[in-house]
Amino acid sequence: MYRAFITLLLISFLTAGSYATEIVEIPLPELHGLYSPEDTMTRYASFQLERSPITIYRLRIRLSGSVNVGQLMCEVTPSPFLQPAPWPMDFLASMRDSITDGRFFGGEITPMESGSFQMTIPFKSFGGATWEFLKSGRGDVELQGIPCGYILICMGIEEPDAVVEEAALIIEADFPISTDSETWSSVKTLFTPKK
Repeated sequence: MYRAFITLLLISFLTAGSYATEIVEIPLPELHGLYSPEDTMTRYASFQLERSPITIYRLRIRLSGSVNVGQLMCEVTPSPFLQPAPWPMDFLASMRDSITDGRFFGGEITPMESGSFQMTIPFKSFGGATWEFLKSGRGDVELQGIPCGYILICMGIEEPDAVVEEAALIIEADFPISTDSETWSSVKTLFTPKK
């Protein structure tokens, strides 16, 4: 009776909680490069996880690089003259949910001054998108780098551009922990009745 209880307890212990919450970073070098109205404004990357997640808690994309802020001339009332204004870049990342056909979107504007930037953009669900499609372990990311929109009456004098030097997907999820068959065999041997 005691041996059966211990065996049941060990089996429960070994099978329950066979996962761990981890933060996994996946480099996306396909997203590196110049984003400019004169050149490329959209890039795509596919990724394959080494292990399929069980539960996904959060997904973000980290970008870093440099930006050349453009210049706008805008009408600002009550002044009758056009006023200069910075024109930054806007990065928009998206992933399509292949199961629901919804999408995940995230976006952020670069700093208002030329120089280096680093941003971590969270993805948000639209159109009923869920993380279920990522349980297959693969996905596709689309990244757009476009001149930021503006509300005032403005005209572009100099267009902005940006260079992405680093791009990485950051996934916070529960991943399965592999069970070593040799360890299980030695535990099983301890509690198997001898003949």
